[in-house]
Amino acid sequence: MQIENFFSLCEVFGPAGEEKGVFQWMEKELSGHGVSITYDKVGNMHLYKPGKKPPPNKVLFTAHADEVSLMIQSADEMGFLLFGGNQSLTSRFAGNMMPTAICGKRLVVGKNHIPGVVCIKPISLQSEAEKNKPPFIDEMRLDIGAKTKEEALSLCPIGSLAIFDSDSYSFGNGRIKAKAVDDRIGCYLITEYCKQNLPFDFHAAILVQEELGCRGAHVAAYIQQPDIAVVLDATTAGDVGQVSGMQCVTVQGEGGVISYIDGGTIYDYALTQKAFALARENGIKAQVKRMATGANDAKSIQRSGVGVRVISLSLPTRYIHSSACVAQLKDMEAMEKMIPLLHNQFAEE
Repeated sequence: MQIENFFSLCEVFGPAGEEKGVFQWMEKELSGHGVSITYDKVGNMHLYKPGKKPPPNKVLFTAHADEVSLMIQSADEMGFLLFGGNQSLTSRFAGNMMPTAICGKRLVVGKNHIPGVVCIKPISLQSEAEKNKPPFIDEMRLDIGAKTKEEALSLCPIGSLAIFDSDSYSFGNGRIKAKAVDDRIGCYLITEYCKQNLPFDFHAAILVQEELGCRGAHVAAYIQQPDIAVVLDATTAGDVGQVSGMQCVTVQGEGGVISYIDGGTIYDYALTQKAFALARENGIKAQVKRMATGANDAKSIQRSGVGVRVISLSLPTRYIHSSACVAQLKDMEAMEKMIPLLHNQFAEE
């Protein structure tokens, strides 16, 4: 993997509904590689790379372009932006951002990338009760340095989308930190695979609005009508302090995650078994998702049209949906090795 190139993709502005920057990055990377690119009416990007021959089965690889985000809803008289309504700590806002992952973080807002900081009442002014509970999202504000409500909304109108403003780097024992690893890893791996000479025709869809409920996936699957879909994504790695056993969900260093079930999909058992067999036969690490948590575009693709056989391959990611997603390079490389094996196997399934 060219990690610096991956970092450049992670740093692109691409909240749900405004994924164009991700597509532009991919178009530039794929220029001159013989890839046909089209877009559908909801904004999904469709890729087609001719191979040496058409496959017996049409296999569609997918990844989603959007990242977790917040939407500006209003501003107060002092010029602070509001982005949360009457929501409890355990609820989610746009893109499943947890309140505890937002407080104190840098964000950028809108196409002009207006910088700001998420703030709450100073600790010295909080009551003892307030100090001893996590902040609710509707107690937070976004400080962009504006003096008035009018100034704030002129810079960041209602409906503007905000994402984390976070740098990317390598650290520790082969780990990387970046925002939007979910799911720029899938976008990156599809881009790199499209640069190769392929034995079979290759179809891919880079999907919009996954973080808001897998909205682009249904449209793309209806257009493509694949026999089999391979959904590339990131998933929770819970191998952190005070978490053990099945609650880890996945662990880093054990390869890509091939699920039997998650919160939205029961995956095709035969395809899943063959994926694990391919990994074993080729000396590639792969692991199973230990709990049926989360969901991805597979749930929409599986139920589209007359139905699609689906399988997922995901990157175990610590602190997912935060400004500091952490992944292990070995797991990313294991996923990269699995893609041609899955394509070739399922094309002739």
